[in-house]
Amino acid sequence: MFNLDSVKGVFCQNPCEKALLIAKKYNLPLVVDAPDTSLYIYVNKRIGLYHSSFANPFFPLYKIVKKEPIHQAIGKAKSILDITAGWGVDADKLRQFDKSVTLVEQNPLIYLILKDTLDFYGYKNEEVINSESSIFLKNNTKAYDAIYFDPMRGPKKRANGKSISLIQKLAFPDDKWEELLYVAKTMSPKVILKTPCFKSIPKPTRIIKGVNTHFAIYES
Repeated sequence: MFNLDSVKGVFCQNPCEKALLIAKKYNLPLVVDAPDTSLYIYVNKRIGLYHSSFANPFFPLYKIVKKEPIHQAIGKAKSILDITAGWGVDADKLRQFDKSVTLVEQNPLIYLILKDTLDFYGYKNEEVINSESSIFLKNNTKAYDAIYFDPMRGPKKRANGKSISLIQKLAFPDDKWEELLYVAKTMSPKVILKTPCFKSIPKPTRIIKGVNTHFAIYES
């Protein structure tokens, strides 16, 4: 199971109850001075990440969106299972168009920040599950109109002016995405794979092309 070995401690300049609880729960030191070059959980009003290479602490950002290729890919499906939830950005885009999204995130650090972010944006009733995707699928008995996942494959990218390579290392491991795709295809009539490079994936039913990413759709 994933752990928090990549995180050195909890950084909070003005220690609060939330920071103390996180430090205690995960057995991490609480620091109040400017940290070194390690990765830290950052706690202010929200929970995020701090690293000396970041211009500012990292927090997931949700914003109002217009219809995008992801909405075309999902189509008429109403209940969506996002098995690589990450920061919940894609799930938020779907939620804005009246989709019901269940989020599964296997990394406990990302899950911690995701839960806090959903509370911050007022999504208190969303179902968010901390589990390995393959284990969740194996034990799941609920039917979903579509299963969506983004294994973050492809070259490192930049977001909001800072490198996300450190954050990307916390996410879904590249070597499991094809196995997960196979399992997902047996459990839903529609599976959507978000990828920056669709040529190296199993042949889909169709592809929706975006500016920087593509959505490979597998239908049965």
